[in-house]
Amino acid sequence: ESTTGEMVDAVQLVTEDGTRCINADAVVVSTCKQFKKATPLAIQCTGEAGPKGRKYKTFKIYELG
Repeated sequence: ESTTGEMVDAVQLVTEDGTRCINADAVVVSTCKQFKKATPLAIQCTGEAGPKGRKYKTFKIYELG
């Protein structure tokens, strides 16, 4: 969500149908950084948490296979 043009960490994901997408959510990126190679994952957004005006998404992330 940077508007200053600064670089942020992101991951490239490939969905079941082969669609490629980019995600820069801190939780998703930090989880994916733990893997040394491409790893099949199931990522489920479970909702939002945090105080009003500072909400963040919550996820369940499972390694498949």
